[in-house]
Amino acid sequence: MGEAVLLAGEPARAAATFDSALAIARELGDLAGEAIILRGLGVAKLRQAQLHHARTALQRSRELAVAAGLHFGEARTLLALAELALTGGDPDKATMTGRQAVAKFQAVGARLHHTRALTLLSDAYAAEGDTAAARAASAEAATLRATSRAESHGSPLIP
Repeated sequence: MGEAVLLAGEPARAAATFDSALAIARELGDLAGEAIILRGLGVAKLRQAQLHHARTALQRSRELAVAAGLHFGEARTLLALAELALTGGDPDKATMTGRQAVAKFQAVGARLHHTRALTLLSDAYAAEGDTAAARAASAEAATLRATSRAESHGSPLIP
């Protein structure tokens, strides 16, 4: 529910939803659920420009994702941490974390998220002033998008 509310552009309401879900996950001792919920809460706080709260939630989310063996969840949290670093004016950290997210998404075969991570990495490189690396990451994202489209032709599930 929190993810849907966040996608609808209501981060304050999403944060409240994630807070409620977090209490339940903690009561149940569900570490994987807690990791996923904390990532959502961190993104909601990021959208509200509450960077300290976002960082705290996202760092804990990553710790729990690693402990629970949630490779995709860890990658999503790394991507959010990279966005947080870029938003907070730390392009070096955004680049480092963005590279980690790219590698994780590639390792788990999550092409859509891999493309998103490459796009954010391109923005981080540009913020650092490394235009060549920014162009390379952007070109890699474009190639990945084109390859994904070409492979989806003829699929009954993808128009």
